[in-house]
Amino acid sequence: MKRVVIFGNSGSGKSTLAKEYVKKYNLSHLDLDILAWNATNTTTRRALNESTFEINEFINKNKM
Repeated sequence: MKRVVIFGNSGSGKSTLAKEYVKKYNLSHLDLDILAWNATNTTTRRALNESTFEINEFINKNKM
């Protein structure tokens, strides 16, 4: 199993690059911004138990 981690400064193109890799290499994608921040107010942190649940759900769906 191969894993790719893309990191960088805000606005550097991480999400754009990740989307290209997902399509090109048929990868699974876990967007940490979606896990961490409230969808209706992106300056507010989501509850940790919500983020943890979604991370575990992603892991279980993408086991190899």
